[in-house]
Amino acid sequence: MSDIRYVCLSDMHFGEEDSLLTNFSEAKEGIDAAGASPVLTKMVDGLRDLIGKNENQAIKPTLILNGDILELALCSTSDASMAFLRFVELVMEEDNELFKDIVYIPGNHDHHLWELARETQYVNFIEGKGPKDELKEPWHNTKIFIEDDTKAPPSYYLNTLVKMFDHLKDDNRIAAGKEPFKVTVAYPNFGVVSEDCQRSVLFSHGHYIEPLYHLMSRLRVELLGGEMPSKIWEIEGENFAWVDFFWSAMGRSKGAGEEIERIYERMLNKEGRSQLANMLAKTIAANVGFDITDPIETRMMAPFLNTLIEKALKLEKKETGDEPLSPKAQEGLDNYMMGPLANQQRGERFIAPEVTFVFGHTHKPYVEIKDFIGYANPVAIYNTGGWIVETVERNTQHGGSIVLIDEALTTLSLDVYRESKMRSGSLVEVREAGGGLSAFGKRIRGIVDDEKMFWDGLSETIFDEIDLRAKALSRRIGAPA
Repeated sequence: MSDIRYVCLSDMHFGEEDSLLTNFSEAKEGIDAAGASPVLTKMVDGLRDLIGKNENQAIKPTLILNGDILELALCSTSDASMAFLRFVELVMEEDNELFKDIVYIPGNHDHHLWELARETQYVNFIEGKGPKDELKEPWHNTKIFIEDDTKAPPSYYLNTLVKMFDHLKDDNRIAAGKEPFKVTVAYPNFGVVSEDCQRSVLFSHGHYIEPLYHLMSRLRVELLGGEMPSKIWEIEGENFAWVDFFWSAMGRSKGAGEEIERIYERMLNKEGRSQLANMLAKTIAANVGFDITDPIETRMMAPFLNTLIEKALKLEKKETGDEPLSPKAQEGLDNYMMGPLANQQRGERFIAPEVTFVFGHTHKPYVEIKDFIGYANPVAIYNTGGWIVETVERNTQHGGSIVLIDEALTTLSLDVYRESKMRSGSLVEVREAGGGLSAFGKRIRGIVDDEKMFWDGLSETIFDEIDLRAKALSRRIGAPA
């Protein structure tokens, strides 16, 4: 039997107007979180069909949400929460629930959900203490293997959201003969192990493969000397405030914070960069005493600023690249796998003979087999991509996939879409690291092939929704779609 036991999604960016999974209203020129997006609705229909083909319907899968699920950097918490509720409404439909529970692994754009969870965890810890008891410092990470750990921190915020639905309230679930539905938080790594302990699948959002998210550690080393941290609790302990401020709080701030998204959008699009340079030139001219009605100073500064922006983008490209993973990011992945992640596995139990690693963050789905020092065999790597339209011009590396895992921890990627300049029929593909397909992979591909008309329709909907968001983005930054 090869039933789906785990479903992993990442980078859904609920609440962000450029997300394909957030309902966008052309009339409003913004989101309409009262309804579900067409892509989200059809994607869940596809999942329902796949999971509905499980032979053992008594065991429901676990949903693993691997970071940047709620967009807390570039939109309001309320919009992100309402868009997330539309997702819950679909996957946890009354008497037709798809999942038994959710494991939520915060990323950088929803890092604040980890802060909320760990603060709740700490409050629960000190509740049982006396006034003279020693208090430990709050924890900066969870254990990796917490699937059946009763002490695993729940997300008080997300559980409260989910239980807005009456049928998901604990009392009503118990009365219906069901286990309470819970959202557990793991950060920054989560893992599951096979019964024979020969195989493990590890999950992490992926932001810590980039040097940018180690900035505070790098500054400490440069200013004060010492070594870069090699343990995950040290990395998070030194950098959590920086990550939380810039990617999980600043965009929600009033005033300047509300313009962060527009600045980011302009930087990623060529025509918008020129506009941004002119805007910055006018602002600088005004603040150093120039008369902004005289365009000479602006004309002099704008090309210089545009060059600076281009250089910043070239530096960023070295870290992200036009390929699925740039050499710089590959180096970061190597360091993370062989350093913090390996150390945490050994500290808790061991590194299994066969390891699969699933991450997101880059918005560029891919699969590969890769050797890492300290691992007995090559590691199967899966990137889940993302569901957001970042640029007016299509980037064929960008796309979204769903990782499916069976009870033996056989893992595959259901590639749902890639951005494309041409409509070319179905975008859906079933892939496994290493090339061929296992029995599980062949079964899933067979189900997809049997429902070709449905998956073709999903691809058409995705094409339409990408066009819609690209046009809206072009209007915001003044670049043609």
